[in-house]
Amino acid sequence: MSKQSLKGKTWTRLAAKIIERDGGQCLRCGSCDDLTVDHIIPLDAMSEEDIDDGLPTDPSNLQTLCRRCNGRKSNRPDDQRRTWLNPNWLEGPGLFPTTP
Repeated sequence: MSKQSLKGKTWTRLAAKIIERDGGQCLRCGSCDDLTVDHIIPLDAMSEEDIDDGLPTDPSNLQTLCRRCNGRKSNRPDDQRRTWLNPNWLEGPGLFPTTP
């Protein structure tokens, strides 16, 4: 799966479902403006196996962040990104529905 495949109608539909699942607000600051869908484990940190297993589009690896928070997370070194994760995600699998 390439970054190119994360564009188009399929991604748009998935992103809309993730934003709806997350209550239509940024999970970091609560803003309802300029929302994006963020990969909790960034694409560039995924192994080939992660990609082959569908992690880029797995709802449990996606969270809603406003553009500002997403940019702030992206600009941090990898060891600091973990503090920007959705804390619920860290509690274990099965927290988020896997079927949109």
